[in-house]
Amino acid sequence: MNILLLDEQQVSGEQVELTTTQRTHIKTVLKKSPAEQVRIGIRDGMVGIAIVNRLADNTQHHLTIVKETLQPPPPKVKLHIFCALPRPPVLSRLLSALTSMGIASIHLIHTTKVQKSYWQSPRLQEEKVQNAIDAGLIQSRDTISPRISLKMSLTDVLAFANKNNISLLYGHPATKNISRVRDTKTYGLIIGPEGGLTHDECQQLDMAGARHISVGERPLRCETAAIALSSLIMAQICP
Repeated sequence: MNILLLDEQQVSGEQVELTTTQRTHIKTVLKKSPAEQVRIGIRDGMVGIAIVNRLADNTQHHLTIVKETLQPPPPKVKLHIFCALPRPPVLSRLLSALTSMGIASIHLIHTTKVQKSYWQSPRLQEEKVQNAIDAGLIQSRDTISPRISLKMSLTDVLAFANKNNISLLYGHPATKNISRVRDTKTYGLIIGPEGGLTHDECQQLDMAGARHISVGERPLRCETAAIALSSLIMAQICP
């Protein structure tokens, strides 16, 4: 656990009341004792250091925040992901990974070749999605969740990009190399499903001004393509 992610109601001034799970983690995994330091983050707020007080069940003030150490979390990357809904078993892992990379927003989209049954998966329940996001925040010492939306169509994606002045790229196997991107722009990356985007869908994106991006001619699973292409774009736009 790279930070303890605290909800606002757990914090009173400089004092922190931990959940049972958090106390157990500090004692058995981090192996911290009173007077030792732990990294904390307050949801939608600052990150910093806290000192362990007491971890007994019958106490309230388990940690004391060192106010001088508080600072904003890392800034979000100017990149939005529009990913076709992947196989449910990998969804949580993908959401956690993209969150830990600092992606500004994550939109799960429906395209022609997405299995309709995937949208009935219990992994899309709000609590399970938030748990996956929290895992990514904790990993990357962040406190601010990316914006999440479900079941956008390609038409919705184009409207969102136009409204928010986002330059769109879409991943598709090809022999050409990656399109060059500039660090002064905000980008949106569209990732197709297991079977790829259809010819008509690619044509729709081309006509809307979206640019093609590729890491080669090998077809990749959408969760692999999302991470690989995001990394390539971030290498060019991040300082």
